[in-house]
Amino acid sequence: MEIADLGAALVVVPAGRGGLRSVIRESVEEAGGYSSLVSLVAADEPDLA
Repeated sequence: MEIADLGAALVVVPAGRGGLRSVIRESVEEAGGYSSLVSLVAADEPDLA
């Protein structure tokens, strides 16, 4: 198992075949890519831009 602590939540995924990195990569791609996510965060939290 791989575990990521997100502060308010833990993400637990089976280890192997890419594990947590694979899950994160797929999630970023499904959300429209890294630049799309950065734009969304910057719009929601301007202090982080």
